[in-house]
Amino acid sequence: MSRRRRKTGVKADVSRASLMYTINAISHLSKDEFSMLKTLRFSDALKNSKEKDRIESLPEIQKIVKNFNVQSIQDVIEILEKFNLFEIYHF
Repeated sequence: MSRRRRKTGVKADVSRASLMYTINAISHLSKDEFSMLKTLRFSDALKNSKEKDRIESLPEIQKIVKNFNVQSIQDVIEILEKFNLFEIYHF
């Protein structure tokens, strides 16, 4: 009898984000990328759908989203706010 393994992936769930995984993802960010996140945190551009699409198409933003394994840059910002990492990391 052969056993079949289920292929399961990590679901992008902001409420269940791991602190260790998040810190690992932050450690791969450059200072410029982190400052970009700080700028986007208070920007109204993410509320406008056209601006949000334009911002999320940037290669730097796509790299950040990929590192955090989430769907959008807004999810990344929510994770960082959840763990208060904007206040902890003063780049």
